Amino acid sequence: MKRATATVVCLVALGLLAGCNVAPAPQQPAAPSTGAGAQATQGESASAKTSGVAKIATASVKTTVTGGAPKVFSPEPVFEFGIVDNEEKVVHDFIIKNIGSALLELGQVKSSCGCTVAKLKDKTLAPGEETRVTATLSLKGKLGKISKVITLESNDPETASYQLQLRGTATTAFTVEPRILQFGRIVDDEIHRSTVTVRTTQAKTRFNIASAELNLPEFETEIKEIEAGKHYEIIVSNKESLKEGNKFGQLVIKMDNAKRTPLRVAVTASVVGPVYVVPSQVTLRPSGGGGADMQSVVLHVYPGRTQDFAITEVITPSDEIVVKLQQRPKSFDVALSNIPVTASLDGKFILLKTDIPGKPEVKVPIRILAPPRAASVKRPTPVVTRPTPPVRSAAKAAVTQNIP
Repeated sequence: MKRATATVVCLVALGLLAGCNVAPAPQQPAAPSTGAGAQATQGESASAKTSGVAKIATASVKTTVTGGAPKVFSPEPVFEFGIVDNEEKVVHDFIIKNIGSALLELGQVKSSCGCTVAKLKDKTLAPGEETRVTATLSLKGKLGKISKVITLESNDPETASYQLQLRGTATTAFTVEPRILQFGRIVDDEIHRSTVTVRTTQAKTRFNIASAELNLPEFETEIKEIEAGKHYEIIVSNKESLKEGNKFGQLVIKMDNAKRTPLRVAVTASVVGPVYVVPSQVTLRPSGGGGADMQSVVLHVYPGRTQDFAITEVITPSDEIVVKLQQRPKSFDVALSNIPVTASLDGKFILLKTDIPGKPEVKVPIRILAPPRAASVKRPTPVVTRPTPPVRSAAKAAVTQNIP
């Protein structure tokens, strides 16, 4: 009996031990898939991984930052472009950063002249982000030192208008001397010549002058080659017959390269007759005040082609004008006072009678300018007073509300 009991105990113990160590039956691995099914499974897995990356990238998209303040900053607000040919353009990207702690909103971009165009890439920058302003400066026709300012507006509380600058020197492949050709006072019928010199400033540049045109019919031009492709002279001379008066013209020099901007030289001359008068015209402007407007002027008469002369009489278009004639060693002064500044005198003349054979009189024109514009007076904005609506008392309102 004892032996049977022991046997039962041993069997129970063994069963308990077996129950503790029993593991679930291992699942049989699925057979490897082939064909489209396998590819679809792999694609779904890859898609799941890619989706995770996309979610991470999307999380980094710029968001509005609250609190703090934005701060606009450029590591290089001034760009020195050096020496550039004035047929070229300067293009530069200014880097703009937000070094503040709130969203930076960028507004208008303004340039100091029409020759500069600036474009902003992004309108808003989160803290730490950056963008660029692309500036394009045309140097066409410019010469010498250049400084152009670009203003960038933003919501930066400390710098609402942030300035960028382009600085440098515009040069040309050619030098022209002089820029203003002055013949001065011509007091005879002789031929007067003056020269304009054109040279290249660049060793590799060669050019030819295609034409040199002057818009003064009484003058002519001649192109002379000094060094082929490098150095030319343009000789400007007056023709034999010249009319009296002041001459103002422009010499336009065109190159054989049509892309080159024509060179321009101002040309002046004063062709004098027997005498000349300074000023050559009486110019008056109304003072704009009330009452009679009387003004004065002095005319100086100098010898031109005739050295010895005399003014015998001065005739004015108005009897109100007072004339005082004074002779000097080689000239005359004609003082005119009490001149009525009225529109009726515009286009009339002061007539100077002389003893010069062939030049018995000299006419000095009178010009009356328009009166100055009156300063505009800013009218005060009318104040509109609206009647205040009647206010019911609290007691009356309460009574009204209690009426059945």
